[in-house]
Amino acid sequence: MRQSGFSLLELLVVVAIIATLSAAAMPLYSGYSQRAKVTSAIASLRQIQLDIALCIQQQGSVAACANNDNSVLPVLNPPYPEHISDLQLLSQQAILQATLTISDREQRQLRVQLIPQLSRYSIDWQIRCSDFDAQQQPPSLVENCHATTLR
Repeated sequence: MRQSGFSLLELLVVVAIIATLSAAAMPLYSGYSQRAKVTSAIASLRQIQLDIALCIQQQGSVAACANNDNSVLPVLNPPYPEHISDLQLLSQQAILQATLTISDREQRQLRVQLIPQLSRYSIDWQIRCSDFDAQQQPPSLVENCHATTLR
């Protein structure tokens, strides 16, 4: 009489295949998860970017908006949005710097700077980040990060 079903060897082969596939998928998922957190953190800074742009429009210059005592800008004190551990407004160029709770490739906290670039009719934002590496693909966890790096 013939028994139907799978042998132990066949089941072990299936388990080995599943283990191999999941081992290959984990790094991909981890990278995807990190990029999603970074995207969420950058999106949470949009309101502050709008406040800085409004201040520049009302005051007529970036330098007038570069200090935290301006009544147009929000106070950059805790609690910060999710995935952000620190926010600062730097220099006379109104650079918004965010330190994220996400680690870069070298296990350091990722830092991102949003720099207003004034043109005649608009304000564009350049993004600089501490993990930029042109030799890597993608070069940064931050989408649209420019080649200038922070250290």
